[in-house]
This record gives sequence, structure tokens and C-alpha cells, in this order.
Amino acid sequence: MEIAIALMMVLLASLHTFFAIKACKAIVDISPGRKRLWCLLSLIFGPAGYYFYQGLIPCDMIHED
Repeated sequence: MEIAIALMMVLLASLHTFFAIKACKAIVDISPGRKRLWCLLSLIFGPAGYYFYQGLIPCDMIHED
């Protein structure tokens, strides 16, 4: 049971890290401070923080890869 909990914690931390990296590498026309906030929210809240803040950015400022 303890191994399963440890594995879930590692996977959750890697998920949050993945979304923080995705926010940091995004090509968006916003200030560096706002981009750092987006990365921080993605690191803390994971996908919820990433998509919440992405919803606040106007669509014309987001460039697709």
C-alpha cells in the first residue's frame, strides 16, 4: 500500500512539472512576469492551473506550435 501511495505522489508531481514546463515553453505574447505566474500556477495546481490561466489569455496572443 505504501509503495502505491509513493508511486501516485511521484506521478502527481511529474504531472504538475510537465504542465509547468509546458507553460514556460509556450509561445505567447505576454509579459515575462505573467508567464512566470502561469508557470507557478501550473506547478502548484497542475492541469487545472494551466488551463485556468490559459483561459484568461486572449486567443490572438497564443501562437500554436
